[in-house]
Amino acid sequence: MSSQNEKIHVEFNVNIVDKAGEKIDIVFIRDISTIKQAEKGIRESEENYKGLFNNSSEGILIMDSSGVILDTNKSGHILFGYGKDELLGKTIYEITYSTQTSIDEVTRSVRLAYQGHSQKIEFLGIKKNNDLVPIDMVFNRGDYFGLSVIFAMCHDITDRKNAEAVLRESEEKYRTLTEQIPVGLYRILSNGQIVYCNPAFAAIFGFSSSQAATGSNIKSFLSNFNKWLVDCATTKLPIEVEMLRADGSTIWVQNILQPNVTENPDATTLMACSPTLPIAKSSLTNLQRTKQNSKPCFWLFLTIYSELTTKASLLTLRLPK
Repeated sequence: MSSQNEKIHVEFNVNIVDKAGEKIDIVFIRDISTIKQAEKGIRESEENYKGLFNNSSEGILIMDSSGVILDTNKSGHILFGYGKDELLGKTIYEITYSTQTSIDEVTRSVRLAYQGHSQKIEFLGIKKNNDLVPIDMVFNRGDYFGLSVIFAMCHDITDRKNAEAVLRESEEKYRTLTEQIPVGLYRILSNGQIVYCNPAFAAIFGFSSSQAATGSNIKSFLSNFNKWLVDCATTKLPIEVEMLRADGSTIWVQNILQPNVTENPDATTLMACSPTLPIAKSSLTNLQRTKQNSKPCFWLFLTIYSELTTKASLLTLRLPK
């Protein structure tokens, strides 16, 4: 106890000396409160570290420069289907699907990470039961109880890979649809530049191919682009307008535009479909008949488009480029 009746940590050092035949105890007392507080801080830091390490939802592997696993948290060993003691001592290469490309990439990442260069790779991991799991892993150099080690943060990206596969399938179906549908489909920037069109659009406007039409500007097809754009943007119904073809002749078409805001606000685009009215507007009877025949094309497109945009609420559905 101190003179203020406070508890303090002290260290006693007792020495016995012989003075004139008499044994004397010499006691040295040292206040070690500061040392004890430091030790307490270290213990608390270690406990906090262990709590964060073991409870992290990310898989964490701690490896030496050779890729030997020195420690792992719960998420890490569960990810690969091992108990903790089973995984310790194995190398990162033993849980990497052994294609030459994967091994070489992991080896390179371990080497560069140990040199202080953060690395991120994707590869196929192999579980204890030999199941394969796609892994996203980030390597960083760090210190672990005085040792220079590599911290590897790993994630199971199975869901993302499945979503990407579904996206590719959806894009392929959409691409096939747009290439085969008899309705002209085109994608324009807000300034009118055509960045995509399908073969039907090219045929309607007299281009030799969709590639030949891509890059041209829809403004050159219209007498009043701004009015047409406002009319299309303010109604969900098809807008009928006389437009120019590539050879300078005119054709009556119906357009329906759907705003499509991309991630880049400067690249706001409009999706449009243009079922053709191939007959000159010379007689009301022919015009009405053509309109009637074009309605199924519109509704076919709109139905399919609605289905695709519903799927796009779960996946970012990109248009063909």
